[in-house]
Amino acid sequence: MFFNIKIFFLTVLLIISSGCSFSPLYNNHSLSSIVFLEPKKSNKDLHNIYRNLDRLFFTNSASEKKYIVSLSLEKRFDDIDVRQDEKVTRMGISKKVTFTLSEIKSKKIIFSGESSASIAFNRVSEPYSNETAKTDSENRLAYSLAQDIRNQLVLLRKQKLTP
Repeated sequence: MFFNIKIFFLTVLLIISSGCSFSPLYNNHSLSSIVFLEPKKSNKDLHNIYRNLDRLFFTNSASEKKYIVSLSLEKRFDDIDVRQDEKVTRMGISKKVTFTLSEIKSKKIIFSGESSASIAFNRVSEPYSNETAKTDSENRLAYSLAQDIRNQLVLLRKQKLTP
């Protein structure tokens, strides 16, 4: 009896799941046709985001590149917690990356988007600790922005761009 119920529910589950039209977001060719315009290395913040994007995009170097993405960055530093003696104990960093996806051959802009994120870190009386905390926060922020840009481009690729 228990065996028959088990088979029945397994059969129902297979019938229901076969009607599902699930397709994975990532596939072998989802990002192969996209290349990023490398920013100047003197712009360390934007280049850090570019390097993270380069790591996140598993592209096939042999595939034809049809689209190019250019990046621009705005950043802002804010004093979040200021004591009465005007000592800053917490600082915030906000970054907004604007990116455009264009066709390489026609230079036509297909998509323009932006990604913004912010992070905060504690400041102490030691300059080295402050600089280390700032650098670590900026690195985490750059990775977060790169992930968001990648997700936007993958969704765009899935919805609009042809394979």
